[in-house]
Amino acid sequence: MALTTAVHVLVFTLLYVAVVLGQKGWGVTYSTQSICALKGSTVEVSCSYTFPSGTVKSTYWFINSNVNVNLIGYSDYRGRVTYRNHTNNNNTLIITDLRQSDSAQYWFRFITVKPGNQWTGTPAVTLSVTGLQVGGTPATVTEGQNVTLTCITSCPLTDNPTCIWYKKNVTSQKASGQSYSITNITSEDSGEYYCVAQNIYGRPNSSTVSVDVQYSPKNTSVSVSPSGEIVEGNSVTLTCSSDANPPVDKYTWYKKPVTSPKASGQSYSITNITSEDSGDYYCEAENKYGRLNSSSVYVDVQYAPKNTSVSVSPSGEIIEGSSVTLTCSSDANPPVDKYTWYKKTVTSPKASGQNYSITNITSEDSGEYYCVAQNKYGHLNSSPVSVDVQYAPKNISVSVSPSGEIVEGSSVTLTCSSDAKPPVDKYTWYKKNVTLTKESGQSYNITNIKSEDSGEYYCEATNAIGNRSSDLICFLVLGKQSYEMLVVGISVVFLVLILCLSGFICFRQNRKKAPKSVSDVKDKSDNEQGNANPTYSNISSVSMTSEKRDQPDDLHYTSVDIHRAKMQEVPLYSTVQPQEQDEDVQYAAMKFNPPSSATQPVTRRVEEEPSVFYSTVNNPRTKMTRTQQGQNQEDLNTTRLEPRGPEHNKP
Repeated sequence: MALTTAVHVLVFTLLYVAVVLGQKGWGVTYSTQSICALKGSTVEVSCSYTFPSGTVKSTYWFINSNVNVNLIGYSDYRGRVTYRNHTNNNNTLIITDLRQSDSAQYWFRFITVKPGNQWTGTPAVTLSVTGLQVGGTPATVTEGQNVTLTCITSCPLTDNPTCIWYKKNVTSQKASGQSYSITNITSEDSGEYYCVAQNIYGRPNSSTVSVDVQYSPKNTSVSVSPSGEIVEGNSVTLTCSSDANPPVDKYTWYKKPVTSPKASGQSYSITNITSEDSGDYYCEAENKYGRLNSSSVYVDVQYAPKNTSVSVSPSGEIIEGSSVTLTCSSDANPPVDKYTWYKKTVTSPKASGQNYSITNITSEDSGEYYCVAQNKYGHLNSSPVSVDVQYAPKNISVSVSPSGEIVEGSSVTLTCSSDAKPPVDKYTWYKKNVTLTKESGQSYNITNIKSEDSGEYYCEATNAIGNRSSDLICFLVLGKQSYEMLVVGISVVFLVLILCLSGFICFRQNRKKAPKSVSDVKDKSDNEQGNANPTYSNISSVSMTSEKRDQPDDLHYTSVDIHRAKMQEVPLYSTVQPQEQDEDVQYAAMKFNPPSSATQPVTRRVEEEPSVFYSTVNNPRTKMTRTQQGQNQEDLNTTRLEPRGPEHNKP
């Protein structure tokens, strides 16, 4: 590499060498016969001359013996050549900014005033102009070797200057001396070096030499573009950088912990990146001197939640009353920052948080649950998971078929119903105080029923969780005579009901017109009769089950005197509830003694023992008068009879 050097002046002091060049007192003596000077420096060539007599008219130097022309007249020397005359017949040629073309033989001539008297000093002085060079660099320099640089010229310099060593672009001195040695050279020693020949007159530079230290890759690293967050679906480029001489000629890409290469080339691009591309990547840089791996860089691909799922703890059967925890799991980057819980078919959230706990769980908590996982990039619902709460039987009830009166000799089926999970696997039937151990199944059939089958029954439902019993249900088996009495009793009930309603209506109407007279009449009637045949009426209801209905708050009482009708000899008790026109059900209870044998000869058993009949009359909701309601016996739907007394099961 060429280097432009500044022109410096280097003056070589030449020692005079006595040479006899002429005869009869004529002669020229040169200080030296040969000079080696550096290109760009300054050289001085001195001589002395003698002559017999007279005065010197002119002196000059020339370089071509065939053309005796003053050196100053040459165009190549114009401005670079000067003569210095001394009083003691000495002369000095000074040439500045020496060029290699200045290498030549130089002669000195002087001329006196006497015509024809002139003299040229021979032989001439030989000037060699040489460049300053750096040598000794091996063809190939490898890191770790030893290198010596030497400052050299093509000829021995007449004046021996001091050599100083420099590295290009470095201003400080590296070393001095004709040679500069670098041991265990490193890549940092690479660069351009030159030497400077220096004395008191100047310091010309040598040409530069490049020291190219070759080495295997070092400082290998990976950069990621674009920088910042990497979102799933975007594109990413990884670039491998390495310091090597000669440059890296092979790049290989790896993803940990896989040892097989992913790609080659200085850059590795991943388009439409996914979460599976997340991981540690590194590159390997290689040249002819070796290879070096970079440190790994983590590619963190961020994405919305995926693979959202729900787990249930504890696993297995979920028993009513226990506690259950649902846990939502999701793969997301950054991690999920919001969990929301829903029950299927319900739009409002049930809870929030990764875990959803249900303590003292009930059957109403059964259903399908799912969670919604969310981060800043989106959200995802899990698949629903079924929470199947198992529980012992509940809401156990017994139904009777057929409904209505149960007549001796007919068939009856009792059916047990229950809500249970798992379903009931065993039904057991009981008669109060009697275990029907041989009877099981959801239905209990009684064929050819007898009066001794009357009583209170209930069922017990059992599944794997537990068992529970129903409420008692009571039914009465009627004989054929009892059935006939029932018909008569119903007729009497309706008759009394009509009378009671009619009396009540009349009483209210009369009371509105003349309340005082009515009271007087009533009191008088009571006194005359002496309460021999009082009739009491109030409101009551009789349930088909063992539970009693709550009695209404607004009860109405009425008295009906029917002793003059000669229908019975004992007091008659009647309960009547006057209904509004939109009421559906009327209840009446009556206790009576059957007539004498003369009046009812066909009911012998009725004569022997009194009975109590409870009748429930169901009147459809129609807009008829209360008298019409009492007369319409065909609207009866259900009648229940319960005998009183310990001997009701006698044949």
